[in-house]
Amino acid sequence: MTERGFFAPFTPNVPLPWNTKAGGFDYAEKAYRAWFETAGRIQCDAMEFVRHRLEKDVEAVADLGKCKTAVEAFGVQFEYARNAFADFVGEGQKLAAMLGESMSVSVPTEVANEPKSTLRKGGAHPAGH
Repeated sequence: MTERGFFAPFTPNVPLPWNTKAGGFDYAEKAYRAWFETAGRIQCDAMEFVRHRLEKDVEAVADLGKCKTAVEAFGVQFEYARNAFADFVGEGQKLAAMLGESMSVSVPTEVANEPKSTLRKGGAHPAGH
């Protein structure tokens, strides 16, 4: 018996996420383009963020060196931590928005509106099951 004959009953039926009969590869191309463009924008944005954070870090160290008392030093440290936290949260939100925008551009509406299949009871099931 050949390998093909033996494994034939176990051949997976994995559908493609796009329609290959009606120019569906256009969808794949659009998705990849959108992803790569977004990845480039995210990389540029991340490097700009790092540059600005490093500038702020240098300023904070300089301000810390000017402190005359422990109370002043604590104030500089507290302000630094507060600003750094706000910057990192803001940058995370910005990156999440970029990824969300990329997904909304790359996923066609006919795919996005299809019911999701699930193995859980009571959930939507793929057609024919």
